[in-house]
Amino acid sequence: MEYESLGHMTKLNDEQVDSANTNIFYLPHHGVIYESSSTTKLRVVFDGSCKSSNRIALNDKLLVGPTIQEDLFSILIRFRKYRYVVTADIAKMYRQVLVNDEYRDFQRIVWRNDTTQPISHYRLNTVTYGTASAGYLAIRCLKQTGIDNQDWFPHISQIIQSDFYVHDLLSGASTLEEAHEIKINLIKILDQYGFQLRKWMSNDIQLSEKPNHDVDDNYQVKDDSAKKTLGLWWHAKSDIFSYKTSVITFSEGKLTKRIILSTISKLFDPLGLLSPIVIRSKVMLQKLWQCNLGWNDSLPSNFQESWLEFIKQLPGAACLKTPRLFLNPSYKRIELYGFSDASEDAYGRCIYLESITENGNKIQLLCSKSRVAPLKSVSLPRLELCEAVLLTTLYVKVIKSSKLHVDATYFWTDSTIVLLWLVSPPNTWKVFVANRVAEIQTHTEFSQWSHVLTKDNPCGSCITWNRSKAFMY
Repeated sequence: MEYESLGHMTKLNDEQVDSANTNIFYLPHHGVIYESSSTTKLRVVFDGSCKSSNRIALNDKLLVGPTIQEDLFSILIRFRKYRYVVTADIAKMYRQVLVNDEYRDFQRIVWRNDTTQPISHYRLNTVTYGTASAGYLAIRCLKQTGIDNQDWFPHISQIIQSDFYVHDLLSGASTLEEAHEIKINLIKILDQYGFQLRKWMSNDIQLSEKPNHDVDDNYQVKDDSAKKTLGLWWHAKSDIFSYKTSVITFSEGKLTKRIILSTISKLFDPLGLLSPIVIRSKVMLQKLWQCNLGWNDSLPSNFQESWLEFIKQLPGAACLKTPRLFLNPSYKRIELYGFSDASEDAYGRCIYLESITENGNKIQLLCSKSRVAPLKSVSLPRLELCEAVLLTTLYVKVIKSSKLHVDATYFWTDSTIVLLWLVSPPNTWKVFVANRVAEIQTHTEFSQWSHVLTKDNPCGSCITWNRSKAFMY
């Protein structure tokens, strides 16, 4: 059959249209204007979740596929260790991946410029944003480019497989020459597969797409295209992370649980650099949940006052700036410090890295995480133990993601009870404590743990007089 080729679309002739069968879905579509986009202002949006006449949507029939890229947290941790970094994205990534011809009838669309013209039928030939499998298919093809080149370009292959988050590249190197070579080879290899890298930015003028410090050098770190109430940005020229806030408005002045949940979900803090701020909103939401209010019911006056005060202070986060690079380039030794703490409302942990040189040292907050305490009543020592487990998990993830050799590691907790639990074998304690002690002891040594108030003496005599008390929890 002959048909007209329209790039990523093919127009069907009458014979092809008449050969329709039950394996055909028509994708609703419309245009959306993105004023903030520096490249594609007008984008076509397809709705694969729209129900057809038989009450079945295309996305109901498609598999989503597994996650095959590293999470954004891991990529950002590595991004912070390089002296020279580059960012870029793949132009129209989904449109560069062809769909097998036998499956293109699942992606039919109809179109006419006005009502006086006959309806034309088209098939989309490429992976289409809005379908459930689109993300996996495009990412899997990108990953294959890395696999295909791992024998000839092992380092570039690893970058392709590990340093892309969907279509965004965040990578770097310890020397300018190596970073320049990475950029050249990435462009060369990915171009062969139809993936064009654009919007290059770097903390060094020689690696930027437009070597002019007068141009906009702000890179928005994002996990999707949704607009964030609080978003993380990297400023290439000054090489710092900062946060930007958007104006929060409420329709008709009514404040509901739905609005609060929607706002909290838009607080984007992948590295946890604003955990003390973000956790306040989550604690308020948990307390609000206990009031048994409907989604659209107005909040009690005391909650409204607390929330509005929080929103009023939120723009102050824009004043907080964090250096991207956490390592001193000439370091001789690296030490890692982890802290954990818990309360009846919430608990959190944070990790600092100290890079030591012959002339001094540099200490930077690497990351932190926090969560609200469970509603079910749990003793404070147990909460402290749970937080120690989460600190251990965070430590393991940081080491695995950063791929750094750490010369010494120290952990602190302000709970002597937790230290007492950790000094003994897991089978000494009851199940709740035993399972968590075993998890901590699997990844850390007791000699690495200290009381936050007695760094030089991790337990000392407290074991003697408090040991019997430890059995009570």
